[in-house]
Amino acid sequence: MQRYENIRGINGNLFFVSHSEEERSVDDTKSKSNEHEARFLSSLCLYLLQQGYEPSQITVLTMYTGQMFLLRRFMPRTKFEGVRITPVDNFQGEESDIILLSLVRSNEQGKIGFLQTHNRVCVALSRARKGLYVIGNMDQMADASSLWNGIIKELRASDRLVEALPLACQNHPDNVVQARTGDDFRQVPEGGCVLDCGYRLACGHVCIRKCHPTDRLHEKYVCAKPCARTLCDSGHLCRRLCHMPCGPCQYPVEKTIPSCGHVQTVECHVEPANFVCQV
Repeated sequence: MQRYENIRGINGNLFFVSHSEEERSVDDTKSKSNEHEARFLSSLCLYLLQQGYEPSQITVLTMYTGQMFLLRRFMPRTKFEGVRITPVDNFQGEESDIILLSLVRSNEQGKIGFLQTHNRVCVALSRARKGLYVIGNMDQMADASSLWNGIIKELRASDRLVEALPLACQNHPDNVVQARTGDDFRQVPEGGCVLDCGYRLACGHVCIRKCHPTDRLHEKYVCAKPCARTLCDSGHLCRRLCHMPCGPCQYPVEKTIPSCGHVQTVECHVEPANFVCQV
């Protein structure tokens, strides 16, 4: 049997997150969408990227093309380049390390449409290698389908049917955020928790970010605090940001130009004899 590592940042590799937020019909088509699910999965996907996963390791699946277009609107390429977002029917025979699945259907009539089709359900639930996270109206699924009723009974028995996804900080495992909506991910702004990072950098400054699980040694961190290096015998400090090269001392000082005797304001490193008087 192939065994994979646990998904970083979540207390479990398999969860079905249940809700009752209603779907919407997509204009001029028979397709459906669910904004609650789209916001949740886009936030979850960003959170997984913050854990250090590559975009190519994550696939977002849905049964409806209307939901696919909504997901793409919430997941712009500037942030999610490389993450695949596709209907289940286009993913048969393929796999992904992490699958995020949006079931979409949630309505007063109790209709679940494509979700009654056994082969579609089989494809959707069997594509993940390492982690599977599903969001949908699970009560409605159980009432409308014997297949889903059986699945949900097993999930409930193993505590994998939840109303909130448990997000666990890699640096502080006791700090767990229960994410019910996309807005709840604001409590993990850098993918860790709300504690300050506080890492002492090689330059002597402290990291100003919130707790973050990647780049723990801060090898890629760019310190944006004012530089505190002394540049010359006069004790002038560098006037650039810490991550920038200091260069020669640029502090403005008054110096007498020997060729004419005028006093001029010049950068500290400039030799008066080499300066062209501006008077």
